[in-house]
Amino acid sequence: PFGSSHAGSTGWPARVRQMDGADLEPAPAELATLSGDGVGDLVIIGDGAPKEPCQEELEANPRAARVALDGVKGQVVQQLDAEQVLVQTFDGVFARLPASHVRELDRGDDGRAFYPASGLRAPTFAVELVDALSDKGYCVVQMTSRPAMRKMAAEEAEDESRWERPMPDFECAFMGRNPEGKRIAWLGDDTLAPPDVAALENGEAPQVVGLAAADRLVADLAELVMAETPLVGFVSSTRSAAMVQMPCSPEEEAEALQAQRAPGSVTSQDLMNHLAFCRRRKICLMYFVRGSGGTLTLHPSADGDEAEGITIPCEENTAVVFRHDLMDYTLAPAPMQVTLQAWVLRARLEGEIGLEDERLGVALDRLRDSKGTAIPASPAYANSTETVDVTSLNSRISCGVGAPEGYWAALIAGTDGCKAVPLSRWDHDHYYSDVPGMPGKGYVRHFGFLDINQLAEFDNAFFGMTSEHAAKIDPCQRVGMEVAYETLYRGGWTKETLKGTSMVGMYAYVQSEWTGSARSGIFGPGPDGQLISENTEGACASRMHYLFGMTGPVSTVDTACSSSLTATALMHSYMRPTRPDFAKISMRTQVRYGFAAGLNAYFDPFYTIGLCGASMLTHNGRCFTFDGSADGFVRGEGFSCMHYRVSEGEDISRLAMLCGTCMNQDGKSASLTAPHGPSQQECIRHSLREANIKSLDIQIQELHGTGTPLGDPIEVGALRATMMAFQGTVREFPLAKSSSKSNIGHTEMNAGICGILKCVLMSVYCAAPGNCHLRLLNPHIDSVGYPVIFTSECADQGKNQGFHGVSSFGFGGSNARGDIWGRAQAGPRNTQ
Repeated sequence: PFGSSHAGSTGWPARVRQMDGADLEPAPAELATLSGDGVGDLVIIGDGAPKEPCQEELEANPRAARVALDGVKGQVVQQLDAEQVLVQTFDGVFARLPASHVRELDRGDDGRAFYPASGLRAPTFAVELVDALSDKGYCVVQMTSRPAMRKMAAEEAEDESRWERPMPDFECAFMGRNPEGKRIAWLGDDTLAPPDVAALENGEAPQVVGLAAADRLVADLAELVMAETPLVGFVSSTRSAAMVQMPCSPEEEAEALQAQRAPGSVTSQDLMNHLAFCRRRKICLMYFVRGSGGTLTLHPSADGDEAEGITIPCEENTAVVFRHDLMDYTLAPAPMQVTLQAWVLRARLEGEIGLEDERLGVALDRLRDSKGTAIPASPAYANSTETVDVTSLNSRISCGVGAPEGYWAALIAGTDGCKAVPLSRWDHDHYYSDVPGMPGKGYVRHFGFLDINQLAEFDNAFFGMTSEHAAKIDPCQRVGMEVAYETLYRGGWTKETLKGTSMVGMYAYVQSEWTGSARSGIFGPGPDGQLISENTEGACASRMHYLFGMTGPVSTVDTACSSSLTATALMHSYMRPTRPDFAKISMRTQVRYGFAAGLNAYFDPFYTIGLCGASMLTHNGRCFTFDGSADGFVRGEGFSCMHYRVSEGEDISRLAMLCGTCMNQDGKSASLTAPHGPSQQECIRHSLREANIKSLDIQIQELHGTGTPLGDPIEVGALRATMMAFQGTVREFPLAKSSSKSNIGHTEMNAGICGILKCVLMSVYCAAPGNCHLRLLNPHIDSVGYPVIFTSECADQGKNQGFHGVSSFGFGGSNARGDIWGRAQAGPRNTQ
């Protein structure tokens, strides 16, 4: 999702696939393959006598009759024994023949490639395809399919009611030069045959016929092409939907022209989709399903419009694969000829927009893999058609992280981001003592610090500030502005497009030590009236909206450790999807865009010394989350931001979906700072209830996990009470638990958003990183009989989509919860 692409599988089905979608059952044991010699060879049959259909042919086609095979061409798909071979003809007929009755096919010099009928021939086909595309820019492919399938496909095409003509300015991109006299129809999901439930229950391959079978054949060819695209200079991510092209009569063409949209009705999105398609289409696949006699002329673009093209005859059951980015085409079909087309598209570049037309195959509900399996569908928000989606994110934290890619790399590598206090911050020797309780000194000397350059540098000119003005602003706010804008930019916004946009802005921020030190003259400009007004929490909430001309509600939040997740929940309250069964509250207007940010940095040791006095910090310099040596947390710096938007249906820019959030307060508990398990449980349950998620559906849980001897067991106990069972059903698969604080320390105001950002990354990769410093489980954690994994190394989620949750608890008793859904968009379970 951050620029990676998926080129498709280079594997091949273990079972021999027929081109009409059925699979040939494996041969009986007594006819098992004895040798791979000859399998995949192209042959011509020299047996003059008509043959009775063999068992394999009857299984594939129960109505098979005697067939004359003399002079028929095909491929050897199985060596039955030393004297017999199983041949599949290019018309899809299977025949058992003596090896002496077949001879090698003389391929001539037409350069034709032959679609492989077995996995052993697939590598040869790939080499032939790549060589032809690299040398000539096109390749003619002999396909394998049954005449009955092709005839049925032509009949279905003739009965098709969705014929259309694109807008005059658009039609050449799809129909080639001279599109007059032709019509097109896009194949949708309703074209595909419904699942053959009985066949699937019996372990048999479902039968696919007609246009659906032709579409499957084009999809299989596209998969092989996509796997080889890196060898011809680009990486592919998907193919378009299939498009049928047929000639039409003058009367039909006149009606189509009258019915097409007026030029004034073209929307900006239509134009954006068309331009994006023209930029990203790389290879065109043209399959001649029915009819021969027409011609296809390819026009290399480098030779100019007047250059003579390459003319290829249209032969039924052949396909032409050509570089549409390097050449145009003219199709002159024979009467009633049926042609099926699709395009292989290069992967979307980072920041590239457009292509949201489902007919072009890029909308998520149109993407299909080689087996026809749909991309995992997202859950609905009650009966609303809207969802709140994460569309971009960014983070600056310890470990040198300055982007979400770096955050995931640090997590997956088990990076320890804590270090001793450098002199660029303060001379910590003056404030350190290994003896607890020493007045004016603390017992910790490690923090999760950012690099000083990440904190000090600021592009004031970009934000329209003078250097004098910028010098009076808290570095926390300055870095927060940069991280927030980088997040919005990743989400497709610019300074120009942000003007006038209604957007929620929520910040977890409290005035840092820098302001007090600057006012006292320790560093910075010294006493100054502007210094006070520029560094209030209210100024932090309003500055981004002021600088970029945005409107919408803004606020800062301070609930201690749960601040940034609380900010996310408050932002969500303004963006929640509208529901037709709920009356609209007049005091709340839905805002369709929003972001939440957490800001945290340290500029002196004095607050840390106070925390040492309360024995809240670790004596060992790390967060030993879930470990028996846990004795407190280590402080960490961090700046994170996440951008959300309200979407209708599947959104191609979605990284994850925010399903539910909740906030509550402990009330009267053991003490102000003591965790309260029952309140934590209620917060979790209410978020799950809003998201309509069963607790058993949560697969990975990001914990607050500060590494305190009391806090970790209470939090795990609260999750056990809510996640172990649901309405009497006990969890079957273990719940993976992790905490980023073992890597980067406790980033306090930024901690909650670090957790939910990590949940998004875990959903993108469908994996849970390991916890650092976990050697022996905390004996106070009750895990007996509880299906749970405290990850000590990277753990696979086991599915390509699922729910993830994060909890965050402020030391004053303010709790927050967020639940997201996401599908794999990178890694081995990639669904792109």
